[in-house]
Amino acid sequence: MPFEKWENGEELFMSMDRDADLLDCDVRVWAEECDQMQGIQVFTGGDDAWGGFGSKYVERLRDEYGKMPTWAWGIEEEQGKGQRAKQLLRTVNAARTIHEMSMHTSLYVPVSLPAGLLPEYVHLNRDSHWHVSALLSTAVESMTLPSRLRPDTQKRGFLGDIDAALNVNGNQRIAQLQCSILDPDLEPHKIVSGHGSNDDRAPSNTNRIMIEEVGLDASASYLDTNLSAGDTRSSSSFASQGGTSDHTFGSVECIRGRLGATKKEEVDEDEVIYARKRRRFAGLLITESYHSSLDYPLLNSFPRIFTLSPDLTNVAVHTSLSTTTRISSRVKALQKAVSRIANLDERESLSNGLGDISESYEEGWGSGSGEDSDD
Repeated sequence: MPFEKWENGEELFMSMDRDADLLDCDVRVWAEECDQMQGIQVFTGGDDAWGGFGSKYVERLRDEYGKMPTWAWGIEEEQGKGQRAKQLLRTVNAARTIHEMSMHTSLYVPVSLPAGLLPEYVHLNRDSHWHVSALLSTAVESMTLPSRLRPDTQKRGFLGDIDAALNVNGNQRIAQLQCSILDPDLEPHKIVSGHGSNDDRAPSNTNRIMIEEVGLDASASYLDTNLSAGDTRSSSSFASQGGTSDHTFGSVECIRGRLGATKKEEVDEDEVIYARKRRRFAGLLITESYHSSLDYPLLNSFPRIFTLSPDLTNVAVHTSLSTTTRISSRVKALQKAVSRIANLDERESLSNGLGDISESYEEGWGSGSGEDSDD
């Protein structure tokens, strides 16, 4: 049976939860095994019935675990794919999911395969869930790596720390995801991450990753793969603009692989917290950077979608989560769509809710134009 209508997901959750408490079965038994629980991550469809199921699930999590960081990753279909009727249905589903998730999660990240051209080193079948999920998982697993690092070897980033850096104004719970894949065996000064121009195989050197002798100068680099659901820019145009021309409120990046190997430095946590508050009050960009020497391993079950060099067994990955004014543009587009095609009984409340969300990514940043970062 098709599982496409958002309300069907809600009904399924309530039916299953009524028969057996889902949190008792799925979460509590594992939470009790945790000595220092950081938070909870939920992966769900973002533009189908699983968005309704996942929204009810995180609502229950919020009721049960209070202020525990709760992340949700909403996986959406590639934009413009499928029949028009299904595209409209997915649009309304995505709007409802964003509206609900922004109320019950500490961070919601809608992701999808980039529209248009992919970087020249990525060759995948867009109709294969295996291929698409491999690309998405590379970015997601790498972005969450800081939460799994050993604190005695490298800087560790708890889920709550990442929340604090991204949610600058207290109501910015939606973030966008970008990444670049690098060959870990190349010499640092030879690292180049190109993007396609006319087709996926067209050579290009326009997206050069800047490297210092001591490692990667992240502030001088930009990412060439835009995995933000609903963003109409292709990966190539996104990279040619230096990642984004929009205002950025908060940004967290993770650089993994040999390029990310840096000497561990002692950090005064109280001073970091104070500096973050000072920059937030001044309207300055808040940035957190994490580095790890661990490559992303390409297991035997991983499809050969990266063509950086023959016989790759691992790759270096540079990923970023950010809250920017671009999110407001996407939410406004959804608001405009639901005002025309959503059911009458939900049209007004959903449109007003999306309007409030979009305003969260517009106001409060004009007071400062400088940038600063935590390394």
